Order: sequence, then C-alpha cells, then structure tokens
Amino acid sequence: MNEFTSDSHLPLYVEIPAWRSTTLDELSLDIANEQSPHPLLPSPAIGTRLVFRLIYVDTRKDSSRHVSKDLGSVVIGAGLPGADADAGLPDDDPCYDDAHKTLADAKFMPGDFISCAILPPNDLDGAVEP
Repeated sequence: MNEFTSDSHLPLYVEIPAWRSTTLDELSLDIANEQSPHPLLPSPAIGTRLVFRLIYVDTRKDSSRHVSKDLGSVVIGAGLPGADADAGLPDDDPCYDDAHKTLADAKFMPGDFISCAILPPNDLDGAVEP
C-alpha cells in the first residue's frame, strides 16, 4: 500500500479562469505560475509533461454521469530556445501539436472541469515521461 500513499503538498484542486479560446500552452503557463500555497511543478520544471483531460456531464444519458476525454499534453520547455533538442522527446512526438489546441477544439463548455496530471522528468536520466 505504500506505493499509493503520498506526501504531496499539492492541493486537491486549483481554480484557473479559462475561456474557450484558451490553449493548452496557456493553461500550462498558468499552472507553472500558480504558487498557492506551494508551486505545483517541480523545480526545475523543464521536461515536465502536463497531460490534460476534459471532464464533463454526459447530457445524452443520465445528467449525473461524468465522462472524460483526453485533451492532449504539453512538455514544459519543449521547442523553446535553449531547450535541448535531444531531451528525451522523439522528433515526431505529437505533444508539440497539442500546445496550440484550444478548449473550444474539445467542445469545452462553462461548468466543465479540466484534470491535469503532472509527470516530472525521469529521476534517473531526466527523460520526458511518455
């Protein structure tokens, strides 16, 4: 059971205002800048993968049923000047395309939730987690 316990200081949720035109890259920057009460990302954050998922009420069936849909992922620092071109990302990694996806692309509506998994780089070699 120890592998399921955590000494994490992360809050259960963080409110970040977002509009339908907000991109995953902009959400990543908001998460990187969030400091309440502790930073959400490891330091240094370069190479951390943020995986986003949309959670919404299924209006086609039972209104109390929530479903989820993958939005995409963003790697902090990927493709930016000074980032190592061989930082563990294959050249054909689709995460570069995800940074420009908007919430409107995923049909985000007011009242929907966005879940974000924070995957720090591998401790052994610093490679970006898949």
